[in-house]
Formats: sequence, structure tokens, C-alpha cells
Amino acid sequence: MNDLPLGYELLVNGIEIIHQAVDYPITPKEHGTEFLMDHRHLWLRSKRQHAVMKIRNEIIRATYEFFNNEGFTKVDPPILTGSSPEGGSELFHTKYFEEDAYLSQSGQLHIEALAMA
Repeated sequence: MNDLPLGYELLVNGIEIIHQAVDYPITPKEHGTEFLMDHRHLWLRSKRQHAVMKIRNEIIRATYEFFNNEGFTKVDPPILTGSSPEGGSELFHTKYFEEDAYLSQSGQLHIEALAMA
């Protein structure tokens, strides 16, 4: 059992309104996809988006369970790579443990090697 505190009790002596959010960006009216994508952090809180995430999660969980029960092993290509996998591409550069690294653009070469392993 976790012995960490589960919260804090606060005593409030006063409250001051510093701003009133009158024009909340997402209201019950219909919005276009472009507007909703610009406010994605709010859109994802809606009932419909929450339902979509729950359904996707269940499909992924059931798929993993099925293939695990059939003896398959899930593999993922690397997210970071030391160079462009297929050359000629512009890559997003970063440092990984003080080494040059790039966000991988293609898992094809990795998956081909795994398929033959």
C-alpha cells in the first residue's frame, strides 16, 4: 500500500477574482474542424473525443491481447536514429545522452530486419 499523502487540506481566508473568462473558446454550438484543431487541448476534453479515445484504447488493448495469446511479439522501430534511414531527408536534430540523434522517419528498414530475424 502506498504511504504517500493523497492530498492537502487548505484553509481559505479570502478569494479575489483576477479575470473572468467570458469568451470560453469552445461552447455547445457547432465548430469547424480547423477551429477545434487550434484548440485541441480543449476539444479533447469533450464527451465525443473522450468516447473516441476510450474506443481506440479498447481496440488496441484487445488487439495486443489477441496477438499475445497467439504467440506473437510486438516490436516497435526506434524513434531516434543516428542518421537518415533512407538518405536525402531533412531530419529533426536532437541530443541523446550527448550524442547526435534524429527523429526517425521510417520504420520500414527496422521492420524488414525484424521480419527476417
